[in-house]
Amino acid sequence: MRIIQKIFKIALLYFRSPYFGFIQGHDDLRESELLEIKNNIGKTNSNTIHTYETEMGSLIGDGYVISFAAARMGFYSILKSLNIGSGDEIILLGSNCSVMVNAVIRIGAKPMFSDIDPNTFGSSLNEIQKVISPYTKVIVAQHSFGIPCDIDPIVNYAKSNGIFLIEDCALTLGSKVNGITVGNFGDAAIFSTDHSKPLNTMIGGFVYTKNRDLYTKLKEIQFSARDLPIRKQKAIFKRIKLERKFCNSKSYGKFLAIESWESIRNRIFKSESAFLMEDYSSQRGSFDYYPAKFPLMLAILGLIEIDRWKENLKLRNIIFEEILKIVQNSPMEKVLPSAYFNKNLTIYPLRFVWSEKNRFLFSDLLSKFIHTDWFWFQKPIIASQEPLENFGYIHGSCSISESIGKDIINIPCNIRKDEIGTMLKLFKKTIKEVYCL
Repeated sequence: MRIIQKIFKIALLYFRSPYFGFIQGHDDLRESELLEIKNNIGKTNSNTIHTYETEMGSLIGDGYVISFAAARMGFYSILKSLNIGSGDEIILLGSNCSVMVNAVIRIGAKPMFSDIDPNTFGSSLNEIQKVISPYTKVIVAQHSFGIPCDIDPIVNYAKSNGIFLIEDCALTLGSKVNGITVGNFGDAAIFSTDHSKPLNTMIGGFVYTKNRDLYTKLKEIQFSARDLPIRKQKAIFKRIKLERKFCNSKSYGKFLAIESWESIRNRIFKSESAFLMEDYSSQRGSFDYYPAKFPLMLAILGLIEIDRWKENLKLRNIIFEEILKIVQNSPMEKVLPSAYFNKNLTIYPLRFVWSEKNRFLFSDLLSKFIHTDWFWFQKPIIASQEPLENFGYIHGSCSISESIGKDIINIPCNIRKDEIGTMLKLFKKTIKEVYCL
């Protein structure tokens, strides 16, 4: 019966349009650019990688960038550079992806979880202090959904206590606190360029730091890291083509239907996934390329996306401002995170997010035109089917995250220019229906 229901759901998705998702496809890639990416599968070119790292760093500040095949691999490499191991504790936000916890487990340390700040959906000093111990070696301060967390108090506390501070900017690129771009506050920062993140290179991530000694150690780790297998790179290229064709509001329903069918087929025939699925669990796993180098083919894609980045920021700012106008003077305005109204913050949202007691009604209405199954973070650790206890999480330890997660709503902000008007019109209609305006 479940299989029949799933098939029926997939069939319905195929014909749904407009339908907005949380992946910004590469539909603006020209055929010549796509061919260049394809022609560099399995190849290496340190000059191009260096150019990519330099240009990516220029989006943030004057620090160094070290790229890896995933942000968590960069995170792991920082921990390795610091000689983190058994007996050490690493503080993560209790609104996180399983791969970050996996990196801590992989290095042999113990993950500790701090609760979220409802004003930013990110880290807060008050909650971090509740889990600090003599064994704390690293604090990870997370900026969520494009919203900077209250970072200054965390910086001061970490410095005064000799604790290494990493900013997790996987969900936030370009946002600022008092004019300073996130990533420049900690001892190091990690950024993700996964296909669901602010700048999409399908997979990938990097470390940003101004610490020359750390940079040198990370370059050594990067140099000794393995390349992604060619079969993996070919699978990534196939996925780029799929998302390029279907990740837009006219075809996103088709994309989800095709993705579901391919997922079933891949399990049956054990086909190569485009993604690094081996570290979504609480086990160290059998990765034979962890950490891995960022592939040349994706550095080429990244350079193309960097050229378009300023325009993307403008579009996300437009969406942000227009949504605020729509909800102005409505009951929804009162439940938005206060960070959205903080004049000291410059926010470039990846997703517009809030916690809403009318969540089920909202979700039901939004599901007609938004992929609501992919709302982040409905529980403290996502992207794994395992019990949270397997990751060292204690139920009730992050009560704010657990409570807000049940009511959380996300609106995609990484959509095409010609789609903005349609989505805002549908969103405005939803607001009126929910609040009977």
